Amino acid sequence: MTTRKPVSKKKPSRPARRKLGALTAAQAEQLYILLEEAAEVIKVSAKILRFGLDSANPFDAKRVPNKTMLESEIGDFEGVVENLKAAGIGISTSGIRKARNAKRKRMQRWLMEA
Repeated sequence: MTTRKPVSKKKPSRPARRKLGALTAAQAEQLYILLEEAAEVIKVSAKILRFGLDSANPFDAKRVPNKTMLESEIGDFEGVVENLKAAGIGISTSGIRKARNAKRKRMQRWLMEA
């Protein structure tokens, strides 16, 4: 005969909050903002591919060209990157520069074939 364990009357515990590694709440917030800005760059890039650089949203009274929107969104993204560097999560200007130069070098092959 098997013995049954007594049923616990305790409420189930809430799922543990997802750990953010060694990030502070402020650093995590900066990363969330970076994600949002990256999405904005992607969105404008897709619009340029669909409608062209000089096209604008027909429902926007200001009729800002997609090219100008892309410049603005890239600027916003770079601003968030600067904030991240200052937030102390360990990314540096030299590390970013090194990665950027390596990426440009890798892209040369594809750009020459296009």
